[in-house]
Amino acid sequence: LSHNSLQAFPMLQTLPKLEVLLLDHNKISGPLTEVKNSSALKKLDLSYNQFMYGAVELSQELQNLLQFDNLALKLKDNPFCANIPAYQILCLQKLPQLRRLDDIQSSDMEKQRQAACSVSLNLRAMDESASRHESLKVVDESGGSKAAMSAVFRPANKKTVFRDISEY
Repeated sequence: LSHNSLQAFPMLQTLPKLEVLLLDHNKISGPLTEVKNSSALKKLDLSYNQFMYGAVELSQELQNLLQFDNLALKLKDNPFCANIPAYQILCLQKLPQLRRLDDIQSSDMEKQRQAACSVSLNLRAMDESASRHESLKVVDESGGSKAAMSAVFRPANKKTVFRDISEY
């Protein structure tokens, strides 16, 4: 269903055994609740759509994906990615069962997950900064290690926003 100018999720209630859902390069926006109906999902590609979440809202929407074990998820190149440069860190923190995220290599997922868990994100501050179009300060300096706070983020629409922070 990629590249079809879809503006909403297809009806998934009748597809409970669906394992792969490729909805990239569409115009889909809104909540992720429809995805919950496909309990067997192993791969979900929502990249290049029109999802526009704030950090707090993204955190809540990710709850809809908690039921999926071993999920490969692509979210890159949605409008929220530009407003939340640390969206990959948030995904890794909220969805510990992810097998893949965007373009992070499978072999790097565990290292990235551990690094993400050492970063403390201030979601409300991120939303406030985004609404004022200011540079984002993504880590709350009251938590996390010095190395974690030295996280380097590339522009949001590059292959991977989150780089291995252990080298910094």
